[in-house]
Amino acid sequence: MAALFSAITFTSCGEETPSAPENDQETTQTDQNTEQDSNGTENDPDASDADSREDMKPMSALDSLNLPAGSAQASIADWIENGSGSQVFILDQVPLDGGDSDELSAEGRAQLDALAAMMIAYPELKMEVQGHTAKAKNAVGAKAKKTLSGARALWVKTKISLRGVDGSQLTSSGYGDEQLLEGVDPEAAEQKRIAVMVSK
Repeated sequence: MAALFSAITFTSCGEETPSAPENDQETTQTDQNTEQDSNGTENDPDASDADSREDMKPMSALDSLNLPAGSAQASIADWIENGSGSQVFILDQVPLDGGDSDELSAEGRAQLDALAAMMIAYPELKMEVQGHTAKAKNAVGAKAKKTLSGARALWVKTKISLRGVDGSQLTSSGYGDEQLLEGVDPEAAEQKRIAVMVSK
């Protein structure tokens, strides 16, 4: 009887400590799952930081201008971001004709506003305002047209400068009928234009 009691006592004292409850195992698995996203890939803190930095990337100075699609100013903005060297653009809302007191249309003012904003945002840019006319009938007319185109180009340059552009970025020239558009009747009204040559 004593031997049987001893055997029972030894067995009772030798029991192993119960294993961790299943709930603890589930908690561990849950902790592991938090390291994965809904697609089963591990979360990458560096990738999240990169996304945040991308979201915080400064907006281009041109993005806030809301330039009309297909406009001369939109073409200039695209060239500023992607082009190189020099490029000439016709200002379709700024006519050649008009005296010193001539006021621009709302569209013309908006075009010059946009040009000024671009030049201010990119002080490394240079701009030559150009005046062009249709073909003159004789030498006297050619001289007069050159004078006229120069005066109008200077007027437009002044309008841009008054919008806050550094004067060192701007020049103006009157070419008269020296640079006619190819494929266009030399005497057509389309030859009379204000253009800008933008250079980087």
